[in-house]
Amino acid sequence: TMENVNMGSLGGMMWYLHNEIVSCAYNDCDKVRRYGISRITRWKVYMKATQPLYKAGMNFGLRYAYDIGQCTGPWPCDDQFAKYGYFVGCNDLSAGFPFPDFPVYYNGTWYSLPGSCSEKVFTEQSMECRKDQPGGRCPKNEKPTGKGTCTYSYEPAGEISLDELEGLDVSYEDFKAAGGMEYNKTTDVGVNMTFWNNLNNTEANAERVSAADALFKQKYPDMPSEAELPPPPCDFDLKKFFPDGTPTEENPAVERLNRIRSGKQ
Repeated sequence: TMENVNMGSLGGMMWYLHNEIVSCAYNDCDKVRRYGISRITRWKVYMKATQPLYKAGMNFGLRYAYDIGQCTGPWPCDDQFAKYGYFVGCNDLSAGFPFPDFPVYYNGTWYSLPGSCSEKVFTEQSMECRKDQPGGRCPKNEKPTGKGTCTYSYEPAGEISLDELEGLDVSYEDFKAAGGMEYNKTTDVGVNMTFWNNLNNTEANAERVSAADALFKQKYPDMPSEAELPPPPCDFDLKKFFPDGTPTEENPAVERLNRIRSGKQ
């Protein structure tokens, strides 16, 4: 299910793919891309702000990071869910907060969808925890009401594969075995591939996003493209959201998440 996850506009997702996945930034892409990512899935999301959030002048709250299903901040998540309800969060890539905190040459937005039991990683989420922390996903077949526990719903709206987007006509494994590289951050180009060349070129990035949008339109002609149905503007405002100043307490989940990833429960 699409809850306790981060999502993005097409530009937001293309930057993520470019920066972290096709760049093989973690040297773990000999046979498959990082996390086994092979496609871009598209979703039609319905959302409605909670009354406390709307009264504060926003439709979107702080965009939290979700790692293995757990809300990892910035700062403790539950405090703000208690205040505003389980809001959908957002940040424009150009905002510089919470991430990325460096210049980005893609035009896009990231979102967060808070689900049930978001203080635990997926493998530790229990029925008791889900009851105590219901999250913002609405019951099946219900549209968002703005109640604190019904702020979003979604439905699938197609997918495209990275291979077809890149024009890759062999398997990814064969491409790599032949010395191919989708993109190298050091040289800013690929090897036996040019689709991802020039990460910090705004025009080239816009062309890549347009290519992905056109491929969705080609495969799903009866559905609107992102150009025809653009994402809503991200109106999150840090000062409005934290009128008394930002928290000083760190999110306790971050340290434990690092232990889980290193195998040191």
